[in-house]
Order: sequence, then C-alpha cells, then structure tokens
Amino acid sequence: MATHRLDQPAALAVAGGAVWVASPGTDSVTELSAASGALLRILSGPRYGFASPAGLAVAGLRLWVTDQAGDEVTALRRGTAPGAGPAPGGGSGPCPAGAGHRTFLRCR
Repeated sequence: MATHRLDQPAALAVAGGAVWVASPGTDSVTELSAASGALLRILSGPRYGFASPAGLAVAGLRLWVTDQAGDEVTALRRGTAPGAGPAPGGGSGPCPAGAGHRTFLRCR
C-alpha cells in the first residue's frame, strides 16, 4: 500500500469504494481508494476548517467529521467539493444546521 501523509490517524470510515482517515496531527481527512490504497484527495486547509478531526462516520451520501479543537461536527457530501463556508448560527442550545455541501453543527 502507498504511504500518505498521516499524522496521528484517529479514525477511519469506509463506504462506496473509498476509505477516509482522520489525522488530527495534520488537521486533515485523507480519502483513499478502498481497492488499491491510492490517494484520491486530502481534505485540509481553510476551505475545510478542520482543527483536529478525530471521528468519522458515513450515512447515505454524507461523510461526518468530528473536530475536537473546533468543537464542530461537519457533514460533507461525498464526492463533491465543500461549500464556501460555515452556515450562520452556533452558540448554546440546539445545534443549527447549514445547507449545501457543508453543514456545521456547533455545540457548546
């Protein structure tokens, strides 16, 4: 299997021929081919806003990422680029959900 830049891999999820690995050490989620281990893409940087992704789950067409340092749960539509930014809301009380490719849930 190929070697990819992973630092402190904390979680993985598998669905639809892909494997996602959460790496808090690089503030990223790496997507690999389940069949070959080939790198498909790395989800990182300000576009995604991960500050320590630590958990992953797949439900339907969504990849859910928990982010410990950001106190967020982010839902990404599998196989598409993320939206431009977070949905409005946050704070205490029920967690608001945004629309589009990227949904932020901020619970404090």
